[in-house]
Amino acid sequence: MMQMVQFQEERLFGAANMIKGLEYCVDSTIEYCKERKTFGMR
Repeated sequence: MMQMVQFQEERLFGAANMIKGLEYCVDSTIEYCKERKTFGMR
């Protein structure tokens, strides 16, 4: 039972750590879309 509780904590910690990485991905995508030209338009 204690091991299962630890797994839950580890999953939560792992998900929280990924937020910054995902935020970087979203910011990079926004910058790319602002620079990209499609059919001669931005």
